[in-house]
Amino acid sequence: MRGTLYLANEPGRALRRRRAAVQARHALYCSGEFSSGDRIYIAFMGADGGQYAVATAATHFDSVTLHALLGPLHADAQQRVRTCADDTIIVREADVEWLWPPA
Repeated sequence: MRGTLYLANEPGRALRRRRAAVQARHALYCSGEFSSGDRIYIAFMGADGGQYAVATAATHFDSVTLHALLGPLHADAQQRVRTCADDTIIVREADVEWLWPPA
């Protein structure tokens, strides 16, 4: 895996139960250096600040473009202000592979 995409708590927990596309409005930040089409981990940040990897997927963006799309990392990532209208798909539903069976 070339990097990790971190989701907010609610969409991350939803992804554990049901395979779904990952949209920009769900994402908090990403790490690593990857190209479009590379497989990355998908993790979410729990309410307690813990990080939980739940899946892998091929991304539609390279890391530089994704960093620009998501904006800078904030000290408290959960407080990131994301527009609810940002439907940009970062990962297609068909590309999501769970690390373990759904919860």
